[in-house]
Amino acid sequence: MSFFVRSSNAGLRVQTEKEQKERFVSHYIVYFTQFNVVFAYSTIITGIWPYLNKLDPSADKSNLGYLLGLSALGQTIFAPILGYWSNYLKSTRIPFVVSLIICLISYIIHATLETFDNHRKYWFLFSRFLAGTGGACITLCRSHVSTTTLMRERRKAVSILSSCSTIALALGPALQFAVVPLGDEGVWLIRNKLKLDMYTAIGWIVFIITVINIILFHPAIFKEHSMLKEDNGDDNNTYTSKNYKYLAWVFIVMNFCVTFNFMFTKLLGTPMAMDEFAMTRPEAITLNSLVMCVTAAISFISILLINPICKLVSEMKLLIFGMVLLVVGRFCFYPLGGSLVVFDDTDLNVNATRIGCPKSQDWCSTERRVLFHQFIIGNVLENIGYSFAITLIMAIFSKVLGSRQQGTWMGFLTSMGSIARITSPIFISTLYKVYGPSVVVIVTNLIFLLFGIALVKLAHDFILGEEAVEVITATIPESCKDTLLEEIK
Repeated sequence: MSFFVRSSNAGLRVQTEKEQKERFVSHYIVYFTQFNVVFAYSTIITGIWPYLNKLDPSADKSNLGYLLGLSALGQTIFAPILGYWSNYLKSTRIPFVVSLIICLISYIIHATLETFDNHRKYWFLFSRFLAGTGGACITLCRSHVSTTTLMRERRKAVSILSSCSTIALALGPALQFAVVPLGDEGVWLIRNKLKLDMYTAIGWIVFIITVINIILFHPAIFKEHSMLKEDNGDDNNTYTSKNYKYLAWVFIVMNFCVTFNFMFTKLLGTPMAMDEFAMTRPEAITLNSLVMCVTAAISFISILLINPICKLVSEMKLLIFGMVLLVVGRFCFYPLGGSLVVFDDTDLNVNATRIGCPKSQDWCSTERRVLFHQFIIGNVLENIGYSFAITLIMAIFSKVLGSRQQGTWMGFLTSMGSIARITSPIFISTLYKVYGPSVVVIVTNLIFLLFGIALVKLAHDFILGEEAVEVITATIPESCKDTLLEEIK
C-alpha cells in the first residue's frame, strides 16, 4: 500500500506504508519526550519551595525566583544552539540524546542534594540550570513535528504536542501528591547517607523515565522523514509572506508575553497557599498538586477543542480570546477577603511548623486575603487561556515559517519563552515578597495588556494586509500587477 503526498514541484510523490509508519512512530517518540521533560519540570516545581526551605531554612522567596530563573537561563542559552545543531546535522537524534543525558545528571543531583554537607542551595541552583539546559530539547520536539508534517497536519500535530505538555502538567503534581506520605523525613536508602523522601523520590522517578526516553532514540526505532518539500497547502489558515521574518518575530515576542504572565500561578501556587490559607508545607503541596491536576485536565480538553473551533473562527480570533482569559483569570487573584493569619518568623526554629503569612513580609499585616474560590477560578481561567494562546502561537508561527528548516527559529521561540521564565520568577517573586498579591496582579496585567494588545494588532493588521494584496492582485490582469503592487507598497 502507498500513500500519495502531493508535491508542489513534481505532482504526486509516493510515500510507502513503511515510511508513513516510521514518520508516525517518530512523532510518538517526540510526543513522549515532550511529556517527559514537562512532567519532570512540573513534578519538581510543585515542591521546589518546600524542598529549598528544608535544605536551607535561611532561603527566602527571592531565592525561589533565582532557582526557577536559572532553569530558564539554561534553556535560553541552549535552545537556539540545539536548533542550529539539528539544522546543521539535518537530524534531531543526536541533539535529543545529548540533551536528555544532561537532564539525567540534573535529576541525580536533585535526588542526592541532602548528601552534600555544604552549599546545598548552590548545588540545587546548579541542578536546575542543568535541567533547563537539557530541557531545551523541547525546541527539537517543535522543530521535528514542524518539519515532518504537512501544513494541513501542522495544527493537529502542535495540538498533540501541547496536549502532552498539559497531561504532564497534570500528572506531575499528581506524582508529587502521591509521594507526600513519604514526608519530609522519608526513609533511609543508605543509612546516614542517602534518603528517600517526598522530594528526592521525584528525582529518581524522572531519572528512570528519562533513561527509557533515551533508549527510544536508538536508530532502529527513531527514523526521520522530512516533509518540507511537500505540498503544504490545503489549510484554511495559512500565513505565507515574503516578509515572514517580521511576522515570526511578532509571534516570538507574543510568546514571551504569554509565558511571562502565566508563570504567576506556577511560581506562587504553593507559597500563596501557605501565606493566604495558613497551610503547612505538605498541605500546600497537596492543594497545589490537586489544583494543577484539575486545571491541567481542563486545559487538555481546551486543546482538544482548538481544531473544531478553528473550523468556525479564525486562529487569530481564538488566540485573542485566550489572551483575554489570561487577563480575566489574573484579576481573580486580587485579594477580596478578610485579614491574613500572621506569624512571627524571626526565630528560624518555628519554620518547621509555620502557619500563616510571615511577619517579615510587611504586607501580611495590611493586605487582605485571597479567597479560596478566587484561587480556584483564577487558576482555571488562566490555564484555559494559556492553552489556547500558546498552542495557537506555536501553530501559526510554524505556518509562518513555511517550508524552511525550523530548528533555529524554534530555538528563538523557545529561548524567548525561557527568557520569560527567567525574568518572570525573579520579578514576580520579588514583587510578591515586598508588596503582596494585589500589586502583582495589577502590575503583571498592565504589562500584559500593554504589550499583548500591541502585538496582536501588529500581527492581525499584517496578516489582513497580506491577504488584501492577494485578493486584489488575483482579480487584475498580469500586465498591471507590477505597477499596482508598487502603488500598494
